[in-house]
Amino acid sequence: MKLLIKNARIIDPAAGRDSVGDIAVEGMRIALPSAAENYDSIFDGTGYLVTPGLIDFHLHLFDGGTDIGLPGDICLFPNGVTSAVDAGSAGCSNYPVFSRDVIGRSRLTIRAFANICPAGMATSAYHETLHRKYINKERLRELFERYQGELLGLKIRFTKELVGDDGKDTLEAAIGMAEDLGCPLVVHTTNMPLKADEILPMLRPGDVYCHVFQGRGNTIIDEHGEVDQAVFCARERGILFDAASGRNHFSHKVAQTAISSGFFPDIISTDMTAGTAYQYPVYSLSHMLSRHWNMGMPLMEVIRAATSVPAKVMGMDGCRGSLTPGMAADLAVFQTVHKKIKFYDFQNEVLEGDKMLIPQMTIKDGNIVFRQADFLDEVRSF
Repeated sequence: MKLLIKNARIIDPAAGRDSVGDIAVEGMRIALPSAAENYDSIFDGTGYLVTPGLIDFHLHLFDGGTDIGLPGDICLFPNGVTSAVDAGSAGCSNYPVFSRDVIGRSRLTIRAFANICPAGMATSAYHETLHRKYINKERLRELFERYQGELLGLKIRFTKELVGDDGKDTLEAAIGMAEDLGCPLVVHTTNMPLKADEILPMLRPGDVYCHVFQGRGNTIIDEHGEVDQAVFCARERGILFDAASGRNHFSHKVAQTAISSGFFPDIISTDMTAGTAYQYPVYSLSHMLSRHWNMGMPLMEVIRAATSVPAKVMGMDGCRGSLTPGMAADLAVFQTVHKKIKFYDFQNEVLEGDKMLIPQMTIKDGNIVFRQADFLDEVRSF
């Protein structure tokens, strides 16, 4: 397919671009626009926003293999998402099935973190076990060798519900395992037993502090009501901070304190499950991006946190996450609508906003995989 979008506002953080212009697609790649090119479709992008295809860095995609898994292609393409990362739905016992039946059959580009627990997050009936006698380090090593490039790292839920009131030795063991495997560790931090300034010095560059704006128990806000200095020090060392909202992992108070202090998340993701897709408070990645935009993050930084930054962590910064000619033709078209909107956090606290990103069209590897019925062709040749 040869396709042209004309006169759109183009935001491409990887290229430092925020300007009005044209975007062309030829086959599976972004191409240089040409007035002489015979395009199959030409869209008038006047008044619309074009970005690289969004990347949802944290959600749960093991549909049919876990209670919380959602059907990725159905839920993500309509929201401008073209790539995604599963955050520990599967462990060493069931990851091969997840890779074969979900990753292998999806049109999305999917990467994953393996859960420390062998069964992953198979059921909502009880929490996964983190007892050392059940952790199969050698089998995990085999997985990383077999699924090199697909499997990004390890995931641990460091919460009192799983590790009790201390759990430091459990976290140390997980970090040591990740070190041995040569991979990053994603650390779930909601209701964690230790303070942020105790955990962050333990983490290594490239590790991910997940649910950074969560509001249960120990948070990133210190006793003075400010962002803990340990957070800024950790960022300087290369620790990544992921907003990963989920149903229970986002506090407007924490987020607004951080953002007003100039601390933005490196990554904005949804932690979406079958129970939160198209449901409040999560709804979709475009909805979560709109929330951060309404909180005061510049739109360029909002888009960066869902494109170029996660693309780099996924090892895809040379092929996805940008609209540079030659890159994979993953892109999203949005309408920026100014209207009153309410966002909700885990305590049902309301944030009132006045602007939204409304998905209009999603292109994956050069193919239109979603389009609003009223986002029509300007010209079409048959």
